[in-house]
Amino acid sequence: MVRRTARRDGGAVTLDADIAVVGAGPAGCALAIRLTQLGWRVLLLERSSQPRRQSGQSLTPGVRLQLAQLGLDGMLRLCGARPAPRSRVRWQGVEAEDRLIPQDPPLLIDRGRFDGLLRGAAAGVGVRLLCPAVLIDRHPTPEGWILAIGDAAGERRVSVATLVDATGRAGLLARARTACGPATLALYADWQGPAFPDLPCIDTGPEHWAWGLPREDGLFSTLVFIDPDATPRRAGLEAFLRRLLAASPLLGDFAAATPVGPVRAVDATAYRADAVSGPGWIAVGDAAMALDPLSSSGVQKAIRTALAAAIVLNTRLRRPEAAALADRFYADDVRDGAEQHQRWTDGFFAAARQSVASPSDDAPSGRGTFWHRRSGRMAALPAAPPTPHSAVLYPDQPLTLAPTARLATTSCLVGDFVEERVALHHPALGRPVAWLAGVELAPLMSALPAVTNRRALIADWSITLGPQRAASLVGWLTGHDILQAACAER
Repeated sequence: MVRRTARRDGGAVTLDADIAVVGAGPAGCALAIRLTQLGWRVLLLERSSQPRRQSGQSLTPGVRLQLAQLGLDGMLRLCGARPAPRSRVRWQGVEAEDRLIPQDPPLLIDRGRFDGLLRGAAAGVGVRLLCPAVLIDRHPTPEGWILAIGDAAGERRVSVATLVDATGRAGLLARARTACGPATLALYADWQGPAFPDLPCIDTGPEHWAWGLPREDGLFSTLVFIDPDATPRRAGLEAFLRRLLAASPLLGDFAAATPVGPVRAVDATAYRADAVSGPGWIAVGDAAMALDPLSSSGVQKAIRTALAAAIVLNTRLRRPEAAALADRFYADDVRDGAEQHQRWTDGFFAAARQSVASPSDDAPSGRGTFWHRRSGRMAALPAAPPTPHSAVLYPDQPLTLAPTARLATTSCLVGDFVEERVALHHPALGRPVAWLAGVELAPLMSALPAVTNRRALIADWSITLGPQRAASLVGWLTGHDILQAACAER
């Protein structure tokens, strides 16, 4: 790899690098960190001098594993993340219920502090962070891009092989998008007052759903998700939001509450980009796809796209002959993730619709309420894989490979590259599976006898995998109906 340094070219400061990432949110920072760890010189450009105010302050537990993969195990402790094992929810009934998640609960955080620590971590591993900085102009070349960047040092010309769009919903390169749900607006505000819940709350109303969160500084954060056409003009937002929140029996006393700062309205529509990569560029985070806020997994999704994109770019640049394969892998990964999440949210909205009374419940499709617009859309998606189950099989019961199971090549992540591997295909799997818990499936599946049984298979695979991993793998295969009970011959 060629190492590049800053130089003066005709009087203008020129800084060469391999990759430029535009946007220093969780996706941009995670990608910049991982690419630097893979040996690339990365520029990270961010318009805002400080992390912007965010409408969400909750992380799904999978973020902890992602940060550990980046070598940032202590970041959640540094940003003061607090586990939230208990929440109060009124979603599928008229009565609220307390829900407990004792294992791996959601984490409550200060997003500004979290994002700031990510920026610091990027700079700490050697990422060149320009902040505040703006991308003034970009010009594609056969070798990549020539960028004009403006920051405190003036205008600079930057030559890079790859440009990364991590600009979120604003979009830099991935501008054409397909909606994955109805248009949704998020209204959010912070409040101070005498009577707010001391745990996260989720509530539903006839035309919206709402989320409330007690903050460490004593404020109470609220978000309401609603149809844009049901929202008044900006001048009436505070009174409108207060009225919706006051109608909830869960969220506290808003008659005496005072907003801290203005009520903000932001687009929260789910979508995915029609193209997530192209010659010399790739999109990550919300520039690639945005999830429905129902899942509260936006940060985890953003970092997940960044980690995958880092391997895709490493493959492109070190193995140019595999660039098309890497791009196909990433496009499929983003598409499958968006469709899986859409099926999940559609199911939740359909369940809530049955319990939320509304005078317009009989309205025609496309002209109904908030809940009508978000349920009944699953027919437009590919069928979901069947739910895995615990198969009850006797140890000596004959087993055979399902006729719908097959081995075929597919693209997958192998170490630091995208490669083709023989993978297991089956209707019960969302995507082909080449590896399961570190075990390559193809050699095991290709050596299966026409008929076997659970006891013999575990004993055979235990030689190389050990009894526990062998039993777990056989249970996974039978639970997905990939190994089925063999029919007795008549």
